[in-house]
Amino acid sequence: MPERNLLLLLGAFLLLSLSVAGQAELIERWRDALDEQHRRTLIREDLFKLQHLTAEAESGFRSHVATGQRVSLDPLSKAEEQLRPILDHLLGLLADSPPLQHQVRTLGLWLLDHLRHRRWLASQIDAGLQSEVISSLQRGEALALLLAIENAFRELESRVDHKFADAELEDEEFRRQMLRGLLLAECGIIVSSMVTGGLLVLLLRRFSLARVNRTDQRIAAVGHAAS
Repeated sequence: MPERNLLLLLGAFLLLSLSVAGQAELIERWRDALDEQHRRTLIREDLFKLQHLTAEAESGFRSHVATGQRVSLDPLSKAEEQLRPILDHLLGLLADSPPLQHQVRTLGLWLLDHLRHRRWLASQIDAGLQSEVISSLQRGEALALLLAIENAFRELESRVDHKFADAELEDEEFRRQMLRGLLLAECGIIVSSMVTGGLLVLLLRRFSLARVNRTDQRIAAVGHAAS
C-alpha cells in the first residue's frame, strides 16, 4: 500500500512537471501571438492614415480650385510632411515580407507623384490659370493615377489580411493546446493533492499508533517493575 501511494505521488509530480514545462512553451507562443496581433493592428492603422491623408489632400485641393483660398491647401501640406514617415514605419512592420514591402514602395511613389502633381496644379491656379486647371480636371487628367492608387490600397489590404489569416489559424490551434495544457496541469495538481493527502493521513496514523505502542510499553514496564 505505501509503495503504491509513493508511486502514485511520483507519477503525479512527473505529470505536473511535464505540464509546467509545456505551459512555459505555450506562454512564449502566446506572447508571440500577441505581438503578431499588435503588428497587424499597426499595419492597418498605417494604411488607414495613408488613405485619410490622401483623401484630405484631394478634398483640400479641390476646395482650392473652387475658392482659390490658400488655407484649403493645408491638408496637402500635411500629407506631404507626414507621408514619408508613415511609409517608412509601414515598411519596418513588413520587414519579414519583401513582396508586401515592394507593394508599399510602389504605392508610396504613386502617392508622392500624385501630391506633387496636385501641388503643381495649385501653383498654376496661383499664377492665374484657374480655368486651365479646371479644364484639365474635367478632362480626367491624372484620373488613371488616382484609380491605380485606390486599387493598390485595396490589393495591399487584401494581401495583408491574407498574410495574417494563417496566423489566426495558428492562434486557434494554440488556444486548443493551451486548454489541453491547463487541463493536464489541473489533473496533476488534483492527483498530487489526493495522493499527498493520503500519505499524510497514513503517516499520522502510523505516528499515532507508534505513540500508543510506546505508551503501552511504558505502562507495561511500570507494572512489571511494581510487581
